[in-house]
Amino acid sequence: MVATDAIGMGINMDLNNVYFSNLKKFDGKKLRRLKLSEISQIAGRAGRYLNDGSFGITGECGEISAEEIELLENHKIDEINTIFWRNPKLNFKNGEVLIKSLEEKPNKNWLKKIAECEDEKILKYILRDAEKLQIFNNENELKLLWECCQIPDFVKKTYGNHLEVVGKVFNFLRESPGKITNKYMKQQLSILDKLDGNVDSISNRIANVRTWSYVANKNGWIENQDYWIERAKYLEDKLSDRLHDELTKSFIDKRASVLAKGLKQDITFETKIIENEKVMINNQFIGNLKGLKLELDFKIGDLDSDIKSLKKASRQNVGPEILKRINQIIKTKNIELRKDLKLYWNNFPIAYLSKGIDYLKPEITVIVDDVIETSDKNKLQNFFKKNG
Repeated sequence: MVATDAIGMGINMDLNNVYFSNLKKFDGKKLRRLKLSEISQIAGRAGRYLNDGSFGITGECGEISAEEIELLENHKIDEINTIFWRNPKLNFKNGEVLIKSLEEKPNKNWLKKIAECEDEKILKYILRDAEKLQIFNNENELKLLWECCQIPDFVKKTYGNHLEVVGKVFNFLRESPGKITNKYMKQQLSILDKLDGNVDSISNRIANVRTWSYVANKNGWIENQDYWIERAKYLEDKLSDRLHDELTKSFIDKRASVLAKGLKQDITFETKIIENEKVMINNQFIGNLKGLKLELDFKIGDLDSDIKSLKKASRQNVGPEILKRINQIIKTKNIELRKDLKLYWNNFPIAYLSKGIDYLKPEITVIVDDVIETSDKNKLQNFFKKNG
C-alpha cells in the first residue's frame, strides 16, 4: 500500500496490478483530481519491472472514464510544451543587481519563469533589512548569504523563526572563525530533545532537527562536523520512533479515520440524533446538540486535522437538523422565558435577554451554533423581535 502519489515518480517495482483508492490529491494549495499524466505515471508502475500489467480502481474511488482509459492505455498524454526556469547565472555585484538577475525572464518561449521561491523571498526580506545585518555590497558575502537563504524551511509554520535561523547561520559564517560553534549547535538541538506532546508538536521538532541536520551536512559550516551530523541523525531517529507510536494511537481512533475518509471521498454520512441530543455520524459519537448549539466531543490529543474533520462533518450533517429546529420553534412558538432571563426550548436555552432601549424592549441574542448561516440566525432573531 502506498499513501502518496510519490510512487509515480519513476519507481520501478515488481507489480502486476495497480489499484487506485482515490483519484484526488492535496497539491499544497487545494484538493484536486489527479491529472491524466499523473494517473498514467502511477498506473505505469504495473508491469514495468518484467511484464505487462493492468490498473483499476477500488473502494470508494471515483471513476476513470472510458475516454481516459483509452488515452492511458495508448499513452496519448498531452505533450509538455513549457518547462519552468530560473536564471542560473546570478550577478553578485550588489544586492540590487542580484535580485534583478533572479527576476530575469527567459528568452525562449518554451521556458516559463518559475514563481518566486522561498529562498528568493528570504533574500529579499533580509536585503530590505541590510543595515541591521551590516551587509555591504561585497560579492563574497552576497554569495554566502544566497547559500544561507537556500537552507530549507522544513517547519513551514513559523516564517519569522526560519528568517532568524538564516540570519544566525549567516552571521556565524561571515565572522571569524567562520563556523557555527559547538555551543550554539548544542543549544539548538537540546531544545528539540524532548519526547512529550502530540503528533503535531513532535512533527514540528523533527522538522526543526532536519533544518540543523542540513546545516551540519554543509561542508565547513560547523565545528566538529562529523559529531553534529551523527547527533542530529540520532535525535531525528529518536523523535521519529516517538512519532510512529503517536500515529499508531491516532489511527486507532476510528472516529477520526471514518470522518477523514468520508470527507475526502465525498461519502454521504448517516446522521442520527439520539434522545434529541446525542449526535451520531456513521455510528460515531461526535457531540451533543443542546437546543440549537452543538457541543463537539473533543478528545485529549486530537490532531488539528482531526478537529477540522469533526467541525466539517458537523457543519454538513448537523446543520440541517438545527435549521429544522429553528423552523419548528417559529411554527410552534413553544418557548419559555425563565428567571435567568433566557428563552428555553425543550429545556435548552436558545436565546438570552439583555438591557435594551427600555425595560419593555430588551435586546434578544440567539444561542445558535456557528455551523448555521447568518441569514438563518437572523430569521430566528427577527421572530423573537416580532413576538417579543
